[in-house]
Amino acid sequence: MFSILRTTLFVLFVFAWTYLNGQNSEKMEFFIEAGSAKGINDVYSYNFQFSPGYKLTENFTLGVGIGFVNYNNRTDLKNKLIDNHYFQTGWHNAWKPYIHGKYSISSNHRVNPFIKVDIGYAFFSHKKKLSYVDENENDYVTIPFDIKGGGNSTVSLGILKHSNHFGKALTVSVFYLFQPVTYKYMSNSERKNISSIGFNVGVIF
Repeated sequence: MFSILRTTLFVLFVFAWTYLNGQNSEKMEFFIEAGSAKGINDVYSYNFQFSPGYKLTENFTLGVGIGFVNYNNRTDLKNKLIDNHYFQTGWHNAWKPYIHGKYSISSNHRVNPFIKVDIGYAFFSHKKKLSYVDENENDYVTIPFDIKGGGNSTVSLGILKHSNHFGKALTVSVFYLFQPVTYKYMSNSERKNISSIGFNVGVIF
């Protein structure tokens, strides 16, 4: 996990250093997005992501990124039935390094539609011990609980409006995120799908 995150952060640093030193800065862009989504089993999420890229052509940009997602799992994860007890397993955060490609339908207009595809991996920062009182034994029972992420992909469709006041452009988009996860508790391993549909607003520098 940490090697992938370190590699992603290093690549982001190289992009930033190249941009600040003016090396092909006209071909560099920094895409910042934030938004929310609603998914399967009423899994709500809020996200923030930063993805620098290099313009290979006037219309196509390729780059890497890092995203942070905060999941509010109201039913599926938060109230997970284990050993005949319901547990409040709380909020779940995930870091998502990814590569991305963005294609603008046209580069000659002030407002341009675009499509963006991200492919990455989610690391969930969630590992805890759940406890309850066993009334029969009159004692505390502790159960380890963990969430493992996995590969994910996102397809976004949006509109880009060139700006002369704040950054190079402002964006608004809708997206579909495919995200499987694995719940691990006791000796059980259960695969789930928490894919979602949402919207983002962003700015390109």
